[in-house]
Amino acid sequence: MSEIVIIQKSELIELLKEIVKENSKENLDSYNEGYLTRKETAKLLKVSLVTLHNWNKSGVLKPHYIGNKVLYKLDEVKQTVENF
Repeated sequence: MSEIVIIQKSELIELLKEIVKENSKENLDSYNEGYLTRKETAKLLKVSLVTLHNWNKSGVLKPHYIGNKVLYKLDEVKQTVENF
């Protein structure tokens, strides 16, 4: 037997926002497999964020932009270290 639920428009909007936020986070988490954040990359290479930024500008590393995040492919970081 089906039930009819009555909620305010504002409550429905908030519920939809939560669902979209959760789904977006799950998609981003699965997309991040094999990727490093700026901080993780700097820590791995034992350099500062400023050095990392300079390497981006000079083409030493290739950043990947996903939304407002800057990420680095782990394989590319490893290859850069080997070629250094």
